[in-house]
Amino acid sequence: MLRQLEIRDRSMGENDESADATIDELIELLSSPDQEDREMAAGKLGFFGSEAVRAIPDLKRALSDPVREVRYTAGIAVGAIVEAIAELVEPAKATLQIIGRIFEADSG
Repeated sequence: MLRQLEIRDRSMGENDESADATIDELIELLSSPDQEDREMAAGKLGFFGSEAVRAIPDLKRALSDPVREVRYTAGIAVGAIVEAIAELVEPAKATLQIIGRIFEADSG
């Protein structure tokens, strides 16, 4: 039986604590005996982007699920999470380069 999870739109004020609890519940559902639960959980985890980075090991296991749809959805979710992380990394790298130049200028 498919467990219903209400995942609120982040822009409508879901706080970080609530998102963390939802992500934890979705990770737990990846181990459900119900195919629909596993598929739904994998799909929804992808929508959390970088916030769901801790789900990657569980999603990686889901890539070996006996059900093709679960494997496919887990793959899409991993891609979405990794893409969201990459979007955070590039600006961080640019900021570190700027900071490095400032320190070089100050010490020179």
